[in-house]
Amino acid sequence: MRPPLPLLSLCALLSAACAAATAAGTSTPAATGHAWVQYSARGVELRVVTAEVRCPHALLDGQQTPMDLRSEPGEGYPARTCALALPAATKQVEVVIHLGDYLYRESPCPAGNKGCEGSPWGDSLSVWQADFLTPADKLLASAPWLLLRGNHEECTRAGKGWSRLFDPDPFDAAKGCNPPAEPLWVRLGAVDLLDLDNPAAKAAGN
Repeated sequence: MRPPLPLLSLCALLSAACAAATAAGTSTPAATGHAWVQYSARGVELRVVTAEVRCPHALLDGQQTPMDLRSEPGEGYPARTCALALPAATKQVEVVIHLGDYLYRESPCPAGNKGCEGSPWGDSLSVWQADFLTPADKLLASAPWLLLRGNHEECTRAGKGWSRLFDPDPFDAAKGCNPPAEPLWVRLGAVDLLDLDNPAAKAAGN
């Protein structure tokens, strides 16, 4: 069991997210840029998706701090994912909890269906952007997130993107999809949350 993760300063986290969304020395984020703060195996992390050739810097306590490379571009994922462990603070903050199942565009749009014609499908960055990252951009920038893995994010479905972007553990480039993570314990004031990564669990009686 991992030790519990503490509450964080929302103001500090969001200023870091805004700073890291833009590469140092530039005025606009990359076209594929998304930035958020989430609970992870190494505490609380700032994560960024960028099309730049290197990870950006985040402005923390007035210092330009380089972000770590989480995943290189790969098949279906033309952008890098970068991460930076953030220092814990003491202020209470709100948190957004997502219970999983981020992707639903798992098969091609049926022929003749004008409602989804031309829509991307499968496990790729363009699908993650269409189904979750772009619609959730404003909410991603509003508070830290606790992201849970649903059965849609199993390795046989959308696990490749989950592992690159949101898994609490470091990305396993050799496997391409992370196995279930160790339980993640998050302490939110008087409330303790335990994230059990068991997307393949069956309901009683099944």
